[in-house]
Amino acid sequence: MYSRILTAVLTVMLGFSGTAALAAKPADPFSDAVKLLKDKDSVKRRQGVEQLRVMRNPAAFQPLLNLLKDKVPAVRVAACDALGTMRSREAARDIADLLRNDPEPSVRQTAAISLGYIGDRETIPALIQGLNDSHEATRFACVNSLGILRDASAASALSEKLKTADPRMRQSAAFALSNMGEKGSIPTLLEALKSSRSSETSKDPALLDPAVGVSILQTLGHKRDPSVAKDLKPYLADPDPGVRIQCAHSLYLMGDDSGAQTARSGLSGAQPGQRRLCAEVLGEFGKKSDLESLEMGKSDPDPAAKQAMIAAFEKLSRRFTPAPKTKNKK
Repeated sequence: MYSRILTAVLTVMLGFSGTAALAAKPADPFSDAVKLLKDKDSVKRRQGVEQLRVMRNPAAFQPLLNLLKDKVPAVRVAACDALGTMRSREAARDIADLLRNDPEPSVRQTAAISLGYIGDRETIPALIQGLNDSHEATRFACVNSLGILRDASAASALSEKLKTADPRMRQSAAFALSNMGEKGSIPTLLEALKSSRSSETSKDPALLDPAVGVSILQTLGHKRDPSVAKDLKPYLADPDPGVRIQCAHSLYLMGDDSGAQTARSGLSGAQPGQRRLCAEVLGEFGKKSDLESLEMGKSDPDPAAKQAMIAAFEKLSRRFTPAPKTKNKK
């Protein structure tokens, strides 16, 4: 009898639990995150944005777009960042408006970064305008995003940044210009190189910076314009080793072997990045006598430099190794 009672109780309990299980709705993380966007607590709204950013569900576009007008700057930053991460081209115009008009610097900076992710060339005018933003980090973000977009229409505005006193800005602008195939900026780059050269006597001492010179030389090298080689050769005699080696490498990219001796001297230098550049130059323009130094470089402690030494040694070896003789068939 007791067993029948126990069985009946268990049956009732299991029945209730089964009904409850059927009544429970399956979890919907997307809907839950969207609900958080409407919470009165700005922290929870940001949590909802972060959850949607991770999901990258295109259906989140409109709810996130609405938050670009949120009264709390941190929420606008989060929404802008999420739309940028999602590469939402539909939001590009609204984000460009934030870059132009938002009173909060952190929002403008995030907008500039997000436009680089989205890659809509229609927003280039906003990014160019942002190059003169009152907020330093926003200016740098605009430079970087213009470099990502690689549109020649921004070359002139970026070239103007090569004239600023801030060496970091000149380096950033030079790097952005290196991504553009447009050659119209070359005269400005050469002038900036002259002003930044460590041995140059300038009217503005603030412009003298070897690191900026290295960055501009790198940019000019990436343009691979042989007609510029004659303008770079004087920098092989620069007192700064970084400038000399970068000059040799840039000439190498232009097909000019004038920097071979500079590369030979710098192959055992203190900076691994410079050793790597020297190895690449010698792999193309080295002499047979350079094989010994390159072979020693195979044990370089820096992985990238070591790989460059190995590649250069193999490339140079093929040039000086006689081809095997083929037997004449009778």
